[in-house]
Amino acid sequence: MRKVRGLLLLIATLTVMTTACGTSENETMRRIYDVNQAEAILQRHETFRLCGWDYGRDNRKEDYVTRESIYSEYEDNAALYEKDDEWCYTYADESLSKYWFAMPEDEIQPFLPKDYAILGSAMLTEENVRIVDNADHTTTITSKKNAKQSVTFLRENFPAMPKEYYAHDIECEYIVDTETYELSHLKWFLTVDGKEVLLYELNIIPDTDQMPEKLQTMLDLIPQYKECMENSETRKTITVVYEAGTKQEKSYVYTTANECLVTPVARDGYMVDFGTLEKVTDEDGTVHITLQAVRNAGNK
Repeated sequence: MRKVRGLLLLIATLTVMTTACGTSENETMRRIYDVNQAEAILQRHETFRLCGWDYGRDNRKEDYVTRESIYSEYEDNAALYEKDDEWCYTYADESLSKYWFAMPEDEIQPFLPKDYAILGSAMLTEENVRIVDNADHTTTITSKKNAKQSVTFLRENFPAMPKEYYAHDIECEYIVDTETYELSHLKWFLTVDGKEVLLYELNIIPDTDQMPEKLQTMLDLIPQYKECMENSETRKTITVVYEAGTKQEKSYVYTTANECLVTPVARDGYMVDFGTLEKVTDEDGTVHITLQAVRNAGNK
């Protein structure tokens, strides 16, 4: 499931660009980068919340990171990664399910958020850096991405953007604590015909008790889900079959309470085809569900 891999899409997609060869790092940008890595933030704070928006989206996206868990929102669902469990909340039907990775144990790790990235290393070579003390214990640092990074980024991430926008360099604005350089706000934008076109905006709020609304909903539902798993009188098995009908056929099976929802995640290069679903119910109420995993386009 690409959405599991996409936990960091809000930020990683917007920051992981190839650093131009021969371009040196800027010391100011290096300091912002180092101070605002997730691990560094969690050494100073118990939690942090991210509220972001990017060009082409109607709604803001929220993430919430603690020392024990990572929560992230996508277009149609939200994911919560705890130490031992991974959860999915689907907006359309307001349902909670568990992610089940239908694959060998040694293939699961790449699907999980090992490192949560707030800033990508491409920022280290931003140019024309200007520093302004705001006299309120904050400092505004502005810069530009070099032309090659700008055009590559815009074409890859905003294909529907007006073509004339691709000729403009991405401008960046960071608001940091004057002493610590801890980041509170950033935005990326273009200046087109004297007007600002916002590409990406992010607020970082440390040590807040105010969780995203959908996260609080998930935390309220999880105890009910676990109780159902333990006490349900009826069970169901879910089987995901790879390379069905061939010598390479391989199956993975998950058993849970009949009432509990499960979101199966296929191995890299495959997707679960829900159109192949087969369902059989035994006389005792046990449900057997079989699904096929098919290769993604381009991985035939």
